[in-house]
Amino acid sequence: MTATTTRHCRLCQWSCWGLLLQVLLATSSVEAQNRIIDICTVKGQERNMLRGIGVVVGLQGSGDQNPSTTGAALAEMLSRTGWEVPRDASGLPLTEVFKNDKNATLVVVTAEVPPAGARQGTLLRCEVHAWNGTTSLAGGTLIEAAMTGGPSLNVQSQNGLNRAASLPVLAIAAGPIRMEGTQTTSGIIDQGCQLTVDFRNQFFEEIEELVRNEDPFGGQPGTRRAVRFLNLVVNRPHAGFSAADRIAQQVNDELVRQTLGGVGADQIVLATALDSVNIRIRFPDAYFDDPVGFVRYVLEDIPVVLNTKHTKIVMNRRTGVITVGEDVYFSPVAITSGEFKVDIAPFRELSLDDNQGLGPVMKLKRLTQALNDLQAPATTIIDIIKHLEVGGHLYGEVIEQ
Repeated sequence: MTATTTRHCRLCQWSCWGLLLQVLLATSSVEAQNRIIDICTVKGQERNMLRGIGVVVGLQGSGDQNPSTTGAALAEMLSRTGWEVPRDASGLPLTEVFKNDKNATLVVVTAEVPPAGARQGTLLRCEVHAWNGTTSLAGGTLIEAAMTGGPSLNVQSQNGLNRAASLPVLAIAAGPIRMEGTQTTSGIIDQGCQLTVDFRNQFFEEIEELVRNEDPFGGQPGTRRAVRFLNLVVNRPHAGFSAADRIAQQVNDELVRQTLGGVGADQIVLATALDSVNIRIRFPDAYFDDPVGFVRYVLEDIPVVLNTKHTKIVMNRRTGVITVGEDVYFSPVAITSGEFKVDIAPFRELSLDDNQGLGPVMKLKRLTQALNDLQAPATTIIDIIKHLEVGGHLYGEVIEQ
C-alpha cells in the first residue's frame, strides 16, 4: 500500500497458502458458555410505553405562540375541575380569554412501565416534550395528562363516519418540570406519572390438553389436564435457527435430566425452537405451582454453549475510538472519502459460515489497520464503515455510541 496525493488503499489477491491461512482464521470461532438470561428474554416481560397530551402552564412568555389550540385544551381541563367555561351555541368552549396568553402550551408526555410490571398507584418518571413554537418549558408545570397505551384507532360509528375509539386511561401525569442539560423544549417530571391500573405482565400461559394413549408424562389416557408454557425470545445479536435450536436442545436435555432423571429422554420434549427467535418450554410437573422458581432455574441455572462469532463494530465519533470484531467482513467496493480512496478487489469466493455464502469478502479489521497505517482520521474511517453499512456491503452489527 502506498500513499499518493489521493491516498490509495488496495487489498489485492493473495497467494494460495496465504489465502488458506486467511480462510482458517476467518472461519475460526469460540465456544462461549452463557446464562440464558444473557441471551434471551421472557415473552410477556416487555416494557410498556405510555403516551398522553397535556397542558403546561407557568411559562415566562415562552409558550405556544398561537395559543388557540392550547386555550381550547386548557378550557376543557378547567371545566373538569368545576370551573364555568363560557361556550358557544354548539357547546364548544370560548377561548378568547386565552388568545394572548403565551404562558401555556400543549405537550406530549411519555412514561415507561418497567418489564416486571407495576401496581396501581406506582409513581414513575415521565418526560415532557413541547411543540407549537414553544421555545422553553423552564419554570412550567404540567396540569394534567391522561396517559394511554398507544394511538387511537378509527372505528365506524352508526352514521357511517369514522371516529377515534377511546382508549382506557392507564395513568395520570402532572407536576413541575425539571430541565436537563441545554435542552429547553423537553423536560422531566420525577415521579410525575401515577398508574391508575395494575400492570401484571404474565410470563407464562396455561392451556388444557387431552392426554393421549401413550403419554411420557404419566397422565391417564383420555383425561384432560392443565399445562403451563414459558416462551423465550432470543435476543437479536444471537438470533438464528441454529442458535434457537441449540438453546432448545440443551435446555430440554437439562430439564429431562434434572426433573425426570433422564428417563425417556428420547421421547420427552420439554423445549422446542418454534423459529429463529422463539423457544417454547413446557413446565415440568415439579414446577407447575412454582412458575417464578422455574423461570429462575431456566434462566440462571441452565448453562448454554453457543458458537459465538465476534461480528460487532463499536464506534464513538466523539472520542475517535473504533472497536472491530474479528469476524466482521465486507464485500468488494470502491469508496472515496476526502483524500482517501478505498478500492477493495475481490480475491476469491469464500463460504465463511454454514451455508451463509457471503461471496468475495475481506476482513474489516485489515481495512481499518491499512487506513490507520495511512494516518486516516478516525472520522474518515467511521464514515467509510457507515458507507459500507448503508450500501449493504458490511457483514456485522454497527453500534454507534
